[in-house]
Amino acid sequence: MESDDELDYDDGYNDEHDDEQDDGFDGMEYGNDPYEDWDPYEDDDDDLDPLQAAPDHLSAVRNLAMLYSRLDFGEDVPSTKQIVQELRRQDEPVAQLDASFLELGSQKTAALLSLIASYPGTWNQSGPSVQLIDSADASQDQQRHQWRRVEHLATISVKSHRPQPDFGQLRCLTLKANELHDDCLAPLSLYIQQAHSLQTLSLVGNELGSDPVAFGAFGRSVAHSGIRSLNLSTNPIQPRSLASLLSSLQHEASCLEVLILRDVQSRGKPWKSESWRLGDEMLAAARAIADLISVDSKCRRLRSFEFGRNDLDQEALRLIIAAWVGSVWALREELSLSELKTLAAVEGERDWDQLVARTERRPNRRLTVLDLDVRVPRLGGEINKRDLPKGTLQGFLRQGSPDRRRHVIRYLRRQYGKGLGVALPNPESTATQAEAVSDARSCEAEQHSDDGDDAAALTFIAEAGGDPTAWGEEFAYVLAVDSGVHLVDYDSITLAMETVTSIDKADFRKAALYVVKAARVLGCRARQRPASEIGHGTPSLARFWSLPPELQLLVVRNLDSEGVLSERQFLEVVSFAQEPSTIGYGRADFDWTKVLEHSPYASAPSAPAMAQAAAAPRSRSPAQQEGGAPCRLPCHRWSWDDCFKHRCRALDWPTVDLHPCSYDLPGAGPDLVAFWRATCTDSPDPLAKFVGEALGPVTEADLLEGHAKEMAEASRGPWPFADRDGWD
Repeated sequence: MESDDELDYDDGYNDEHDDEQDDGFDGMEYGNDPYEDWDPYEDDDDDLDPLQAAPDHLSAVRNLAMLYSRLDFGEDVPSTKQIVQELRRQDEPVAQLDASFLELGSQKTAALLSLIASYPGTWNQSGPSVQLIDSADASQDQQRHQWRRVEHLATISVKSHRPQPDFGQLRCLTLKANELHDDCLAPLSLYIQQAHSLQTLSLVGNELGSDPVAFGAFGRSVAHSGIRSLNLSTNPIQPRSLASLLSSLQHEASCLEVLILRDVQSRGKPWKSESWRLGDEMLAAARAIADLISVDSKCRRLRSFEFGRNDLDQEALRLIIAAWVGSVWALREELSLSELKTLAAVEGERDWDQLVARTERRPNRRLTVLDLDVRVPRLGGEINKRDLPKGTLQGFLRQGSPDRRRHVIRYLRRQYGKGLGVALPNPESTATQAEAVSDARSCEAEQHSDDGDDAAALTFIAEAGGDPTAWGEEFAYVLAVDSGVHLVDYDSITLAMETVTSIDKADFRKAALYVVKAARVLGCRARQRPASEIGHGTPSLARFWSLPPELQLLVVRNLDSEGVLSERQFLEVVSFAQEPSTIGYGRADFDWTKVLEHSPYASAPSAPAMAQAAAAPRSRSPAQQEGGAPCRLPCHRWSWDDCFKHRCRALDWPTVDLHPCSYDLPGAGPDLVAFWRATCTDSPDPLAKFVGEALGPVTEADLLEGHAKEMAEASRGPWPFADRDGWD
């Protein structure tokens, strides 16, 4: 066994990422008051403490006690008995377990995982005061699993001493080069469901990837876990297995931030596996990748996708890059003059705008790293301009009636446009909760009506002699080419996307803190005066409560002076602020039983507990003391169940900042990170404003601006040290 005082995560993440720039938090202090640099109410600074980020000394002591352990048996292949004996010798809690190069095979690995799971790190205490009851409904397994995670966090937060051994807070598991096959995915998936603290999983250099069904089940387990970094490099993953994995990884509350799939085609050999030579198989995998990295992907926290050392043809690369970019017309400010002229020259050749308008093609600003093996300077290829037969999509759009075209286009956009950077326009702001509910019901009604539209569209496609699958492939291909990624150099695209994705995320986080600070006071702490006491000399807060509900919400909305938050981000922040059980969420001393009380699987409290709760001082506002009563500000009530299902899993927040994925939040306290992620304000919302949305065709003014930019760069002259040795 080896130990190290410093946690050294080896998840395959390149060293170059260690030098990434932070996201605008330079100079911002995170001490006892996380609002020191954002406080819009200086007079009230001492009284407001909605998300106090005091130093977590309990967390520091707990984290330093966790060790890095590596199973080392020399050159011998260990037996199951030797593995069990070695693990039982652990006398300290283990944070990282490295079992690489042991040639364990699937059977021994399953035994290893079972043994680790049998030492969950339970303490000799009664645990949380709220216990969960099991449900017989099998369809609720995933939901119940999420609440078991909360129960686990509540247990480790009240510990007094540790058992031996302790794998209950294992955060990093490395099983590199252990000759694992797909039959190991079942016990691995089962372990992932029980390992509530696991954040990094490395399975590099094994024999995984031939069973699409097993890979799909494994992906679903990862999507519903707290894993933030997954490395499956150098595994012979077949295209169908890859597509199944990527599709199953998509979940709204997925924690996955880094996905590494390098060298899965040839595994270092000079040829690709037979299945990757088939064009249809490769395109299916490319569409799955495009769906994962698009702006509409449900895997919303993914910020790094590495697919290097894999040889994809140009059509597959166009699909993937088009999903990331959306449209090169949105990147015009970063393109050269010659590339702008190229875009202007093809304006008259665009006859597909009726499918998806250019203003609806958005780049994925959350994905900051996309590693592809692109070996050509430009992804060439044009749509064939020959006359197409009647049964093709383009022929139908030229000859079909407007009503039929509308039904078919809507069907194709829903089925095949999601993974290509297509996003519907941002809806109008909702001023009141009633309008928000009305909009939600309208969207729900439209969703239910899609079934009838789909049937009509399929009928029209059949009458035109077309095939829905073939038309869908043509639609996806045309959208990829129509994005313009083949018109400019790939290096220009990557440089432009670096600028787009380097958007100052601090603007979103800063706006969220402005809003939550005011909404916390108004929703949880301020008291409303009787109407008879409100007069001209009444303080401004009382006059605020005399405003109509929609104006109250508008006043708080204006705290986001730059308007960077989308409507749903704003409403989630207001809802979070008005729920007392969210106070302190993320801190090491946070009482998780306050969250467990909201679980649909919580047991009914006993009579003494109910009497004690009734005698305890009330911390809720009058509007929140009654079950189902509306919030003080017009907004939906906060739901922990919805948060864990749709926005962010429950995590051991004091340990989150130890993970390499947290480098984009330097210095932020765990409660701030928990707040941002629970409300999805840690990064841009796909519906948030983006300057590229309003861009139309390239005009003469754009060309003049590009010319002026080139002249300005030329006037600066060469780099003064360009001729010296060691300078490029």
